[in-house]
Amino acid sequence: MSPTPPGYREPFESVTSNDHTAWIVIAATLGTVYSLMFLGFRTFIRRTSGLGRLSSDDIALGAATLVAVVQSGVVLGACSSGLGKHWLSLDAEMQREVQQMTYASTLLFVIALGLSKTSVFLFLFNLMADPIQKKMLRIVLASVVVWTVASFLALALQCDITHAWKTSGEKCEGSALRWQIISAFDILLEVLVICFAGYLVWDVQITSSKKWTVLSAFAVRLLTIITTIFRLTTFNQSALSTNPTFEAQFQVWIQAGMHVSTISATVLILRPVIYNLNTNYGSLGPTISHAYGAASQATYVMSNLSGMQRSRQADTKFGQSLAESRGTENIASASVGHARNGAHRANVETESVESGSSQRMIIKKKTSWKIETYDRDAESGPRE
Repeated sequence: MSPTPPGYREPFESVTSNDHTAWIVIAATLGTVYSLMFLGFRTFIRRTSGLGRLSSDDIALGAATLVAVVQSGVVLGACSSGLGKHWLSLDAEMQREVQQMTYASTLLFVIALGLSKTSVFLFLFNLMADPIQKKMLRIVLASVVVWTVASFLALALQCDITHAWKTSGEKCEGSALRWQIISAFDILLEVLVICFAGYLVWDVQITSSKKWTVLSAFAVRLLTIITTIFRLTTFNQSALSTNPTFEAQFQVWIQAGMHVSTISATVLILRPVIYNLNTNYGSLGPTISHAYGAASQATYVMSNLSGMQRSRQADTKFGQSLAESRGTENIASASVGHARNGAHRANVETESVESGSSQRMIIKKKTSWKIETYDRDAESGPRE
């Protein structure tokens, strides 16, 4: 390494043939900063965009970010004790501290990753309307919990239970296989996120460009698959027992995958996504939706409206009348002529809401009419 020029300070960390700590420090520091920054973005969006109070996916992501920040802090502490340096360059006390903190950081990594995936699936769950869809997502959420617990136990018990944190000189058989299985299910869960997003967008009555905008936000999750692949390819089982502190690349991809997972969960609630994907079923708040301008303010139509030219004109006239009478909740009395006219308009509205007998993603509005007639010659009052 060339000497530092006069007037400049020595670098905080430097990369040499026996010291790769700088790589880990940079990855952990940048990941922590960006995760906290995007969590701030999510909080700001929630407070200023009328999305209502915090929902379950917000709480899960907040917990994931908190665990991720703590995990990066543990890794930085391990770096100060010698993580990233060659095993033989450390004394016995430093070797013990590094192994203990690396062991703890690995378990925290699994928890943060599981919470992040839970947040994304809870976000989808809050958007789904169909009971079958919700049931499917409940199964997937249960699978995420099982995967998290199983991964936690698999990594916690990979070596001698009496000192599970110690890997140097130990025969940790099957460590590579454990990481391969964990990574395989990790990738599978991320693919399910994309599949559910595509299934959700498919039935929403928006333009193709808006659908691609929504899907591109979910596609950011593909970056976690890339980091998982690199993490798996840089794992060296032989080094786990001979030189466990020198696996800097593996630690870098752990940091990248964990923080990318938390950051990509925030991208899903950015303004272009939530307004294009608003189905008014979840926590996105009440907003007025018009499916190609074919419904009144009280109607949310999410299905194909082809062949409904006949009902659109009637819908428009009824929407104007409905807006004028919105403040009236109950009808005390009406003449027979008004009752017939009202019944006709109710039939038009029912036809519009049903959208040609299609039942996909429709909120129906039922209106009850009470008709009373008066006998002008009678003094007994109204009769039904």
